[in-house]
Amino acid sequence: MLGEDERTYTKLLGPVVEAWPELAGDLLGPLSYPSKPLSFARFGQHAILPASSLVTRFKTSHARGLWAGMAAHSIQPLTNIASSAIGIVLLAAAHVKGWPIPKGGSRHIAHSLGAYFQSIGGVIQTGSFVKSIKELPNAKGIFL
Repeated sequence: MLGEDERTYTKLLGPVVEAWPELAGDLLGPLSYPSKPLSFARFGQHAILPASSLVTRFKTSHARGLWAGMAAHSIQPLTNIASSAIGIVLLAAAHVKGWPIPKGGSRHIAHSLGAYFQSIGGVIQTGSFVKSIKELPNAKGIFL
């Protein structure tokens, strides 16, 4: 799938995947001094970069799209420092543990969240245009 970007991708992810057993606790746990500082520093040399900078290493739209999709999970502008970190972590974890795919596809995540929300008394209303927050009923929480 990555064709001419395979080498770039492997060079970026390979060291993190190989070091995953010693990095996972530090990457997925509470922020603290890393237990393996040298491995963490090797991860950090790419993770500290803005995702918009790291994407320039890829030539194909497939690789750029994969990278953008994973880095976007950082829920911050991809021009921010360290926005590459979450993309690298998610990709490495997927290579180590497998790519999680919900049964029936990702739409089932939204359906399950909606069903749970309704089961605790939430109301989902679609097809309405809200011009002002004043139009909405008084509630503890409103999600638009």
